[in-house]
Amino acid sequence: MKLRGECDRGDETGSLSKDDVFEVFSNQRRRLVFDHLHRRDDPVDMSELSTRITAVELGVRPEQVGYDDRKSVHTSLYQFHLPKMDEAGIVEFDRGNGDISLTEQGEDLDVYLETVSEDEIPWALYFLLLSTTMLLAVAAVWMGLYPFTLFGYREWAGIVSVASFVSSLAYLYSSRYEMRLGVGDVPSYED
Repeated sequence: MKLRGECDRGDETGSLSKDDVFEVFSNQRRRLVFDHLHRRDDPVDMSELSTRITAVELGVRPEQVGYDDRKSVHTSLYQFHLPKMDEAGIVEFDRGNGDISLTEQGEDLDVYLETVSEDEIPWALYFLLLSTTMLLAVAAVWMGLYPFTLFGYREWAGIVSVASFVSSLAYLYSSRYEMRLGVGDVPSYED
């Protein structure tokens, strides 16, 4: 997680701590607010934001959201979630006209979340398995075990280097374009 920027908290100015970030993003609605605002260059009004978040939560298109469904989300955003994000310095919430936008600190905030489905393995486990496999292969070459001796030390050094490099590039791509809020696929309205 990367945190940059300053947060104005009354007379105190300071950076957000990781605890502050985890507290703010511990709620799905606040993550959806951040995701929606991060994709926009201009302020969003309460009506649009609550409609979008309701649509994602219900798995429907925004135009299918009814007043009663939206009202509950609108109320929780207005009374709790947006003030909490405003207090943390992530969003600017104008209660008067209902406009919401990311602050400079919010724009500079990169939030990485690694989510893993049942058929995937987490990156940490992948790198552990990769390094263990490479270590065992090098040990097998050192002990002179066939078929590992078909390649010399230089070839194995190349194989290990290429495997590490390609894996690191894949992780870099995944962390920059798939695991960040406000980047990648737009939250689905339909599951």
